[in-house]
Amino acid sequence: MAVRNIIRTLLSFPFYRYVIRPFLFLLPPESAQTVAISTLKIRPLWSLHSMVTGVSANRLLVPMGGLSALNPIGLAAGFDKNLEYLRSLAGMGFGYLVCGTVTLEPSRGNPKPRLLRNVKQNSLVNSLGFPGQGLSSAVKNLNSYNQSETATPVIVSIAALNEQDTIHCFETLQPISSAIELNISSPNTAGVKEYQVSQRLKVLLDKLNISRNKPLFVKLPAWFGNDSLEEVLSLVRVCKEAGVTGVTAFNTLPIESNLLEVGKGGLSGKPLFQDMLNSLPAIRSELGSDSVINACGGISSSSDVINALNAGANSVQIYTSLIYEGPGLVNSILYRLNNYLKEGENEWRSN
Repeated sequence: MAVRNIIRTLLSFPFYRYVIRPFLFLLPPESAQTVAISTLKIRPLWSLHSMVTGVSANRLLVPMGGLSALNPIGLAAGFDKNLEYLRSLAGMGFGYLVCGTVTLEPSRGNPKPRLLRNVKQNSLVNSLGFPGQGLSSAVKNLNSYNQSETATPVIVSIAALNEQDTIHCFETLQPISSAIELNISSPNTAGVKEYQVSQRLKVLLDKLNISRNKPLFVKLPAWFGNDSLEEVLSLVRVCKEAGVTGVTAFNTLPIESNLLEVGKGGLSGKPLFQDMLNSLPAIRSELGSDSVINACGGISSSSDVINALNAGANSVQIYTSLIYEGPGLVNSILYRLNNYLKEGENEWRSN
């Protein structure tokens, strides 16, 4: 009992926010993230975390077009780039994990500095590119995870950098993953913009469909405003016509900054939430009721989750809020969601 109480305290909201985070935030953003992620190597800690604080209930299960998420909260792509920490992340309580983005060959990503944080806004700006160990490492790590018989589904994000590499990654990872998320929307990586053109995206999706037998999601660019949203909706229509399982709305918002070595990056976190939320009904209208929408952008509380689900999403994905609120965030949200659903048998409108 004493050990459980210690674990509960160490991973609680207040302890992270007022004790751990101030020390982490003394470090440069990328260094702080490296230190935080290194704790995921301590796998027994996260197993205990799951035992002590985990929230599990049938009412939280979410069907996602061929896979069943344990709950509606997913980890967004980019946190575990090489699929190294899947079992520890599953112990945080996520309903599913999106890991990567995986590229065919190893990559260092963009030059540093490439990660900024704005504490007042609870936001990050990154120009990481796609740093990672490449496809072979991702395959090795995912095979190891699959042998662990952990129940949390893993969706692998792959980079749409060029057609040949994308198809190879897709055909290699699809058999060993729960689903694939196609990243056409990183604002700081050369190559992906080619597939933000409807006709080019259609050609790529048609080729992926030849061998597709698992759910496929497309991660949309964060283009807000009437004209920009219409461009997003044109991509959504291509996705629907191609029969993809659904979309993830959205990636980070393109932004310029002379504090980044490459001069531009992607904004994530709280500033994106309202625009993301306002866009969901239009995307749902285009997709109809049978497709999946994964809402991503500034979600950091149970009320954010409920609002996104009621606006048309089937699930949500978080990343930046994990940096600001700590590892206790997921189960804290799930506890409140579970109570919300129990009280008067409330339910959200996912479509």
